[in-house]
Amino acid sequence: MHVQSISAWAAPAIGPYSQCNRMGDILVLAGQIGLYSAKLELVSNSIVTQYLQVKHNFNQVIRETSKSSSLIWQQIAKSAIVYISEDANISELMPHLKKDLAFLPEASILVRVAKLPMNCQVEIEILCELTDKISCKQNLMVPA
Repeated sequence: MHVQSISAWAAPAIGPYSQCNRMGDILVLAGQIGLYSAKLELVSNSIVTQYLQVKHNFNQVIRETSKSSSLIWQQIAKSAIVYISEDANISELMPHLKKDLAFLPEASILVRVAKLPMNCQVEIEILCELTDKISCKQNLMVPA
């Protein structure tokens, strides 16, 4: 089965999965790559540009899922797994990761891998914890 969708508000699902699911107070966001949703293409070959798009994609999913139009992933993230392609220049990305993940020093993992989807340079998965102030839909999948 091949599932694919295009969305104007967030990165499309390129597989049969939900972009995020809520389990109690935990919001599990599927791995994001630097896809530009309108064209279903990577934003560029630059690891930094792809990373910035990943952050944008997470924020769009979180805002769509929550009732807050200004919520960002750094406000609710509790852990992150960052996958970096083995041929990517990690030194370009490190200043961004150090700044953005400074609040998760012991809950962040950096993994070098041989290949990522669509030959991207970076993919990130995050787990978030919701508070009583933030209510979310149970799960979200972009309709095809």
